Amino acid sequence: NPNDAELYLISSTIEATLGDRELALRHLAMATERSPANPQWHNWIRGITLFLVGKPEEALAAFEFFGRPNPAMLKWRTIVLVKLGRLEDARADMRSLLAIKPNLNAAAARIVMDYLPACDEYVEAMQQAGLPD
Repeated sequence: NPNDAELYLISSTIEATLGDRELALRHLAMATERSPANPQWHNWIRGITLFLVGKPEEALAAFEFFGRPNPAMLKWRTIVLVKLGRLEDARADMRSLLAIKPNLNAAAARIVMDYLPACDEYVEAMQQAGLPD
């Protein structure tokens, strides 16, 4: 369906993961055009896409609009905060994430994020914030 905002939103993250920054941003814009009210969860996916295309400040802003973060969002926000050099904030998010998922460690994070070309880089960022080995 060419008017499906959610399809374009999910596609933006897929394209960003595959390295097509231009198409990812175009699909993100198309999702916004088709759903200008943006349901709250759109900000979570928007943040991931923006981070993957190299816009960490905008990604963080999108995450802030999501509301109360869930574990997956805490993971991404931790990575973004490390990349922005905000280690204390990243460590606070990691503490929150580990309070929810106490068995999370670097090996488990790699399994969940192994589809990402920069998986090791992202796991290392999480470790900088306090993710155990």
